[in-house]
Amino acid sequence: MKHNYTFTTICSFVIPNPVNEFTIKIGGFPWTVQFVDGDDIGGLSGLRDINNFTIKIDKRLNYKAARLTFIHEVVHAILSCQGRHFQKKFDVEDVCEFIAFSHDAIESYLRDFDKAVIKFSKKKGDK
Repeated sequence: MKHNYTFTTICSFVIPNPVNEFTIKIGGFPWTVQFVDGDDIGGLSGLRDINNFTIKIDKRLNYKAARLTFIHEVVHAILSCQGRHFQKKFDVEDVCEFIAFSHDAIESYLRDFDKAVIKFSKKKGDK
């Protein structure tokens, strides 16, 4: 599914030439997060692959869109690891339970994402 995000924010810079990837642990498995050309993932903003434990994010997205896409794909990955990726409907209790049990992990993944973006920026000489 292609996402069209519109942001009016001071934090709308494009991720500056990311090194390509970093790793997070989801469901006990190491997942590789890769910044790729969106054309390589069918024009999508992001994609997760449960078979190869990868999350791919379009490197052309601005920071906010990339971060939102990253967390969107992380949620798909968590649901996949829970065996719930085929479940089409979730009731309110399912959603509350998911957020309650995943909140700390998702916060940690976002910190990893931000560290990676900062590291990539400094590596390329950007501030």
